[in-house]
Amino acid sequence: MPETYGPANPGTGGAAPRWVAVEPPVVGNPNLALAIDRGLGGAFAFLGLDVGRAAPGTDVGGVPIHLALSPAVRFFPFPLLGTGAGGGWTSFAAAVPDQPALDGASIDLQVLIADAAAPGGFSSTPGLELTFFDA
Repeated sequence: MPETYGPANPGTGGAAPRWVAVEPPVVGNPNLALAIDRGLGGAFAFLGLDVGRAAPGTDVGGVPIHLALSPAVRFFPFPLLGTGAGGGWTSFAAAVPDQPALDGASIDLQVLIADAAAPGGFSSTPGLELTFFDA
């Protein structure tokens, strides 16, 4: 099952982005959905994916970083929907390949949101670990 870990970094109005509507990461799911809310509406954000976690307490410029920042790390930019402090949200959908070798493999995710009122200029979600399983 999905597991969140580490602190969020609050932004404008003290709102801390969070993961919501996280589906179980089943191998072969053609439409795995994840969502976040409580970001700064209309802000620019980045979804980060990596193959491991950072050491607890890791931060960059005051922003808690939960990804290992390995050579495999990837960041995907997107705008948040909604408006105002804590009113930003989005959802993601992706196909999980039907590959039995994925059973037991995991990835870590974190969303960073450009927010001048946040420590370090970015609010962020906690980390999220998805461990894939074959149903």
